[in-house]
Amino acid sequence: MPASRSLRSMARLTFSGLLLTATVIPAVHGNLNSPKQYRVRCVMTHLKNGKTVIDAEPQLIVQSGVEGTFLAGGEIKADQTPTGEMIPFGIGLAAKVTNDTVAVSAKFTVSNLQQSDAAGFVVDERAVRVAKLIKLGEPLVLKREDGASATLTLTEHTPAPAAK
Repeated sequence: MPASRSLRSMARLTFSGLLLTATVIPAVHGNLNSPKQYRVRCVMTHLKNGKTVIDAEPQLIVQSGVEGTFLAGGEIKADQTPTGEMIPFGIGLAAKVTNDTVAVSAKFTVSNLQQSDAAGFVVDERAVRVAKLIKLGEPLVLKREDGASATLTLTEHTPAPAAK
């Protein structure tokens, strides 16, 4: 693979006014020295009237040492900044797994676009970040004070053999 080509690809899907994005790491076939891959299953919830409501149930395939991300929400262009960067809002997950010890670094974010006008915008963002050694299959819960949570479960992922 050429050095300039990234292993990451970004998928975007608009559904009911929400922009869903996920960073996907393609499967590496046929090489015993390829980095391990992990399936990250996640259930993102919030509390409404004392009851748990499921917001999203993303599944990411991440290569060891490479961060995978998910966003259900949208992005707004920051024309007021020199770079004109895109600022995400909604519910998001970023997860990175490292080989051997199954070290997980994860961030669960909930953000809302509070105000938007010609002068600028405000995104209210709250996040929980965790770094932890876990066993495969053991749930990892990221819980915010307001009751929103993300529960992650990791398993090793074995890509299907390449078609001949």
